[in-house]
Amino acid sequence: MKKLQRQMLLIGLCAEMALPAAGQAKAPAPVPAQVQTQTPPAAQTPAPRPRTRSAPLSTVSVDGSEAMFTTICALLAAGFESNVSSDNWTAFRAQMRERLRQQQGPAVEAVREFYRQHELRDPGATLSRYLWFGLVSGPAPAFQPVLRRDELPPEIVALEGFSEILSNYYQEQKIGQLWRQVQPIYSREVERLHDPVSQIVFVASGYLREILEPSGPRTFAIVVSSRWWGASPT
Repeated sequence: MKKLQRQMLLIGLCAEMALPAAGQAKAPAPVPAQVQTQTPPAAQTPAPRPRTRSAPLSTVSVDGSEAMFTTICALLAAGFESNVSSDNWTAFRAQMRERLRQQQGPAVEAVREFYRQHELRDPGATLSRYLWFGLVSGPAPAFQPVLRRDELPPEIVALEGFSEILSNYYQEQKIGQLWRQVQPIYSREVERLHDPVSQIVFVASGYLREILEPSGPRTFAIVVSSRWWGASPT
């Protein structure tokens, strides 16, 4: 799985890290007395303030994904988390879940039937399948995998046929319009997460003695999922 090896994919983020402050520079040696009588004393250079090193931001990207957004919309419309309390959710996230649960149409029913047939006992395992699907799916409206079949994770193979169902759902429910409407929310989350995530990758890479070159083939991509609308991903 060459592409998957080049791209490290992360869904949850829950901590920020920083490097220890750098040491202060020494003050310059005093000017000899005989020189001081001939020329004015040079201004002493102040010691630099301690600061963390800048992370190589060019190797890290934080962004939204229309494929992931559509996948999670379909998952919630099918009934995932329908029995979960929304007391600690943001108002927007709770409203979106109710809006998606009330969707009607042949494509919505097809999504719900597919979900029932492929639901696992463990909700986390069920969610993992669809997250993998959203991560390796190509652009709307086809949502075809960007990898060859022999490169696909087992979670994706288990959802064979979902691309066509999701494509019909996307077009029937006009998810493209909804995706454009929520862009301000995604933009705020992306801006908030980018610097902390970059620092985490920088520190972890330094600890592992790996060098992430901006021109290298390896990247670190974080997809902000719509399952956490308005809240920190976990």
